[in-house]
Amino acid sequence: MKVVTLSGTVAAPAKTVYALFLNPEFYKAVTGKAATIVAEVGSSYKIGTCSGKVIHFVKNSSLVRTMKVSTWDKGVEAVSLFKFADKDEKSTIDVAISGVPEAEVNAVKESVNEIFKGIKDYLAKPSEPDSKAKKGKEKPVSTIVDSKDLKKRGRPKAGKVSTKKSASDVAKADSPVADPAAVDAPVAKKRGRKAKAE
Repeated sequence: MKVVTLSGTVAAPAKTVYALFLNPEFYKAVTGKAATIVAEVGSSYKIGTCSGKVIHFVKNSSLVRTMKVSTWDKGVEAVSLFKFADKDEKSTIDVAISGVPEAEVNAVKESVNEIFKGIKDYLAKPSEPDSKAKKGKEKPVSTIVDSKDLKKRGRPKAGKVSTKKSASDVAKADSPVADPAAVDAPVAKKRGRKAKAE
């Protein structure tokens, strides 16, 4: 059995990188397969073809878990140790995996390097909430107002102004002075005078 050791540097705080090692969505993004893992001693995890148990962890600092790959011989199990530390504005990741079958050393190294690359790619992606918020801001305000207005108004009803009328007509109709009696009174009076003249 062999010990595989690798180190990497990421442009993110150690606590952020540590959190990714316990994030199922991160592993799914890297491997393309569903993953399950929690920060609880004795809990089982599964990441792609790799599975095992969490045996120790120090929040934002280290994580130790057993490691078994489905293609390994029965009974063969390794132990992986991940250490996270802040360095300037970046963080370092030191990995040591003991108990790796000699024929699997290169495959394990490739898997770890894939995780390192996955971390950088995952952190470089914009978050979904920000993208949605941006799209919401770009939506024309007039579209929102018009759609609500049409839903509220629906078909024109008696005593209400049709949405097809001009803005000036709507303003007149909504005005408290626009009383039918007040409007019709002068007209009736004028008609009365005309009738007398005749």
